[in-house]
Amino acid sequence: MSLEPLEPAELRRRCDPVALGFATTASLDPVDGLIGQRRALDALEFGTGLDARGYNIFVLGTPGSGRHNAVRRFLEEKARNRSTPPDRVYLHNFDEPHRPRAIALPPGSGPELATGLDELVDTLRTAMPAVFESDDYQEQRGAIEQEFKQAQEKSFKTVAERAKSEGLALGRTQNGFTIVPVNGDGEMLEPEQFQQLAEEEREAIQKKISVIQAELEAAMKSVPQLDKDRREKVRALNRRLAGIAVARAMEPLEKRFADEDAVRQHLDAIAHHLAENSHLFVQSAQNDGDPKAAEQSLPLDLVFNRYKANVVVC
Repeated sequence: MSLEPLEPAELRRRCDPVALGFATTASLDPVDGLIGQRRALDALEFGTGLDARGYNIFVLGTPGSGRHNAVRRFLEEKARNRSTPPDRVYLHNFDEPHRPRAIALPPGSGPELATGLDELVDTLRTAMPAVFESDDYQEQRGAIEQEFKQAQEKSFKTVAERAKSEGLALGRTQNGFTIVPVNGDGEMLEPEQFQQLAEEEREAIQKKISVIQAELEAAMKSVPQLDKDRREKVRALNRRLAGIAVARAMEPLEKRFADEDAVRQHLDAIAHHLAENSHLFVQSAQNDGDPKAAEQSLPLDLVFNRYKANVVVC
C-alpha cells in the first residue's frame, strides 16, 4: 500500500451553514446529554436499568467533554422516578476492627447520626475525666486503697505478734522483712551476741525463727492476691461510674434512634468499650495540668475516633 501526501485543504471538513437550519445557536433548545455519544447514552440506559448487585458503570472521556455533568444529569433524571434510597453509614466494628459495619438508615438520618456521635464525643471528652476528678470518686477510691492497706498491715501485724510471743521480732530490710532474735528488753541481738548464747538455746531460737519465717512467707504470698483484689475493685468502680456518665451522655441519641437496632447496637458497643477502657480517663484526670498531658490525648483521640460515623451516601 503506497502513501500519498495530502494537501492542507484536504484535511479540513467544510460545512454549508445553510444546511444547519439556524442562524446562531442562541435560537436552539438546550441539549441534555452527550452530543454525538448515542452509544454511550444507550449504555447508560442499559446499565442503570439493571436492578441487581455487582454491576457498575465505568465512564471514560477526554477532559472537558462534559462526561461528569452529563452522567449526573442522566442519573438525576432516573432518580426522579424512584423512591429515595436509604442513607449508608459506616461504623467501627469493635469485634473486627478491619471490617467496618455498614448500616442503612432512613433518608436524612445519616448526617444526623454523624452529628449526634460527634456531639457525644465532645461530651465524653469532658464528662469522663470529670467523673474521675470528682470528690465522690476520690472518696470511694480512697476507701478501696485504705482497705487494701489495712488488710496488708493486718497480715504482717499477726506475724509480728507471733514473733514477739516467741522472743523474736519482725525486722524490715531493703529486701523486705526478716525474723530476728531479741533480748529481754526487746532489742535485736547482734550476730556476736547470738553466737555467745549456749548451743541449745541457739538451736531453740533457730527452730522458732523457722516457724515464724514460714508464717511470714505465707503472709507475703497473700499480698499479690490482696493487690489483685484491690485492682479488681478499682476496675469495677471505674466501670460503674463510667457507665453512669455514658448512659447520661447517650440518652438523646438513644431516644432519637430508638427504632434503629443497628444504631442501638453501636451505642451499646461504645458503652462497653468505654467501660473496659475507663483507665485511660483516670490517667487523663491524673495528668490534668501536667506539661506532658498532651501526650496522653493521643490514646483518647484514637478511642474517640472509633465512636464516630462515616456517612458515604445521603
